[in-house]
Parts: sequence; C-alpha cells; structure tokens
Amino acid sequence: MMKKMTAVALALILCLGMGVPALAEGKPASAGAPVNAAPSAQSAQIPGCDASVLFIPAYHITIVSTRAEDSDKVKVTDINWTDGPDGKKVTAIFSHDVRDQNGVVMATVHSTVRAVYSQVDNRSRMLSVSASISGPFAQSFTQSTSLSGNQGYTDLYFQGQYVCTWTYEIAADGRRSSNMN
Repeated sequence: MMKKMTAVALALILCLGMGVPALAEGKPASAGAPVNAAPSAQSAQIPGCDASVLFIPAYHITIVSTRAEDSDKVKVTDINWTDGPDGKKVTAIFSHDVRDQNGVVMATVHSTVRAVYSQVDNRSRMLSVSASISGPFAQSFTQSTSLSGNQGYTDLYFQGQYVCTWTYEIAADGRRSSNMN
C-alpha cells in the first residue's frame, strides 16, 4: 500500500511539474538511461542500494526512488543546472553514508561534481570534483579526487586502506551517471 501511495505521489509531482513552462529552459543533465516519464528526463541507478534518481532539469525536478530500508543510504543533497558560455553546466552534490556491520553510520562522504556539456558540439567534460567527509568516525577516513575528460572520481580510504571509488560521468547529451567500484 505504501509503495502505491509513493508511486502516486511521485507521479503527481511529475505531472504538476510538466505544466510549468516558465521553468522549461534546460536540456537533460542527468544520469543513466532515458526514461519515458517526461521530455528531457533521465534516470540513474544509485550504486550500493536498490535506488534510482530521476532528473528533469527542464522542470527543476529531482526524484529519488528507493526501498524504505535503503532510503538513508544515499541522498542527492543539491543539484543545479545553469547555462554557460560553452554549453550547459551542471552541479550535483551526492551524500554517501558509510555504515558498519550493524548499520550504524560511521561517516558520510559528500561529493560535489561540476561538469559542462554541449549537445550542439557533441562534447562534455568534467570541470571539478571535490569531496569532504563528516561523521563520528570521519577521522578514520580519507578521500582523494581526480578528473579525466568527462569522468570524475572520488576514492575513499579507511585507515589508509583503499575502500572504493565513485565514478561520475557526463555524456554529450547531458546524461550523468555514477558508479561505485
């Protein structure tokens, strides 16, 4: 019953947002494969949990769908699409909770990803990736970030030992994706 109510609420939000022509100026700047929800909508699977994110930049809507038990594992803290001189710029902030074996949050990694893309020129590139760590055991974790073309990376270390890498990518049509290795 809760899933049906959530689906109806999300569908209502999506439908109401489609009727706002004053906000409909952007191109898609999102992750994953296209969905049929709305023009310019894109979706992505969130690594590490059964969740997906639907970005609709034309209407300034972001919808995170997940199972109830996964709802606190990842949060899209902020996302912003703006026009730039060499294409569309997109900024997204992701929060990834790191938990111990009992499910207690040890730390949260906050990654800020900035990119630019141009459908006209058929090109894209990462501008920057930055990350910070907060939480009760944050001092036990370190991170490093790097860029390569249209990809950005956040590496996570626990007491000096490599744990994982989050990879962020943007395509020339603005589709964004992130993976955790």
